[in-house]
This record gives sequence, C-alpha cells and structure tokens, in this order.
Amino acid sequence: MSETRPFDSFIDLISFDQKLHMHELDIKKQERVIAGLEEEKELLDSELELAKGALHDARKEVDEKELEMKDLESQEADKKKRMEQVANQKEYQSIKHELESIGARQLALEDVLVLAWNQLEVTQKKYEVVKSDYEQKVKALDDQIRQAQTEIVGIQNLLDEQKKKRAAKEELVPEEWLEKYTIMRARIPDPVVPVVEGSCSSCFHQLTDQDLIQINRNKLLQCKGCYRFLYNESLEQKQAAG
Repeated sequence: MSETRPFDSFIDLISFDQKLHMHELDIKKQERVIAGLEEEKELLDSELELAKGALHDARKEVDEKELEMKDLESQEADKKKRMEQVANQKEYQSIKHELESIGARQLALEDVLVLAWNQLEVTQKKYEVVKSDYEQKVKALDDQIRQAQTEIVGIQNLLDEQKKKRAAKEELVPEEWLEKYTIMRARIPDPVVPVVEGSCSSCFHQLTDQDLIQINRNKLLQCKGCYRFLYNESLEQKQAAG
C-alpha cells in the first residue's frame, strides 16, 4: 500500500488541478461573454450616434433656412423703408423690382423651409425611437454584464480558496514527479492523461507491452508521442474502490 500511495497522491493532485483548470476556463468563458456584450453596446452606441448626427443635420438645415428667411425679411423691411424716401419714379421702380425679387425668393424659401421642418420632425421621431430602444437594450446588456462579473467574482473566490489547499497535496507527491509535472503543466493544460485501450488518450500513440506492465505497476511513464504522463485509469478506479 505504501508503494502506491505516492502515485495515488499524484493522481489526486492531477484531478485537483483539472478542477482548478475548469474554474479558470469558466472565468475565461464569462470574460468572453462580457467582451461580446461590450461589443453589442458599442454597436448600439454607433447607431445612437448616427441618429444624433442625422437629427443635428436636420436642425442645422432648419436653422440655416430660418436665418436665410430672416435675412430676406430684413432686406424687405429695408427696401420698403427706402421706398418711402425715394425722390423719383425711376428709383421707386428699381426698389419695387428688388422687393418683387425678394418676395419671389421668400416664396421659394418657404417651400424649402416647410420641407426642412418636416424632415426635422421625422428625424426627431426616429431619434426618439432609436434612443428609447438604445436605453432598453443597454440596460439589459449592463444587467448581463453585471451578472457575468458576479459569476467571475464567485468563481475566482472559489478558485483562490481551492488553491490554498494545493500545497498540502504537493507535499504528498515525489519531488521528481512534481518537477516534471510542473514543467509540462506550464506548456499544456492536460500534462497527465489516462491510457485507453493500450494507447495514449491524447495523441493515441500505441504503448509497448513493457510500457503497459510498468503503468500497471503504478510507474510514472511519459508518452513517446506527445510526452504527456500516462496512468492506468481503470487500475486507479479499482484501487479506489478497494
């Protein structure tokens, strides 16, 4: 029994690390969820900015036409005032002609201004719809982000708590095994895998009969194909049941 205890402890450490790795994967999964939600928010921000820009342009168009109309009204008032002060018929007719020209421009501008106001009204309503939809969707996305962040905090707390127990498990594993395992674990997430039907369950490299004999004796063996550490899972289960 004492011969198999270090190996049992090693397998226990591996199982423990696999659970830690699953927690780390869960955190990364939630981080990807948050990243996706943030991207959705950015798209909504872009849509809202486009609607704001359209509304700004529509208002600017109305303001420009209103200013142009006021300028014509000012010109009209000035011409009428001058008409009251004319000294001869020729000057009177000249100013009258200018007033008719201003009046024609005012009529044309009124039509343009009506269209501009109509466009502003349509754009305003569209913006309000986009803004309302934006606020609802952003609120829902923010709720999902907070939920994912809460999940991460919970998983991280569990992970930190579990990591505190790892040192005690390391002490039960031979230093040579632990050193090799640590090096491999830094390179790949699954440095130790079971043998399945006489082959490495990761790269499917076929083991020799001698290799299988050693593994069945709870010897630590590296796969010649992928260099992962191998163990007999069925034997381990039988020992645990016994």
